[in-house]
Amino acid sequence: MKRFCCSLLLSCLAFLSHAQAPTRPGSSLVVGRLEDFIEATKHVAEPNASLKSQVEARPELNRLLVIAAFDFVQITRTAPSREAYLDAMDRGLARLDALMMTPGDRREIANFYIDLMDIVGIDSSDGRLDAFAARQPASPLKASN
Repeated sequence: MKRFCCSLLLSCLAFLSHAQAPTRPGSSLVVGRLEDFIEATKHVAEPNASLKSQVEARPELNRLLVIAAFDFVQITRTAPSREAYLDAMDRGLARLDALMMTPGDRREIANFYIDLMDIVGIDSSDGRLDAFAARQPASPLKASN
């Protein structure tokens, strides 16, 4: 259910980003859209009062996603370039790598970055997101008896 709620939120954000007029990097519209995206990431709505929200269920993941989006805001405000955004994506994916235990989790993170790329006008990650989603997570070490 948690995965469904997160996927639904990301899908809604992706739809909203496509529904608006395209923007160019460096514009105040891009920064505004990124800041809205950060707020949506910070405050994932609870679909049911009896269930924990994604923010409560995975606070470290949420914190790292907010940092990733904020990295994009900083780049947009200073010197937006495709390479700068891709470098920020590499750093963010490296921070998130240890937390992603299932292929579904990795795909959700890839979709998060696709939404960020859409906002800033980047059309390709040059295979970074596909490689991240396909990578097998590290198995936790088992204690030997």
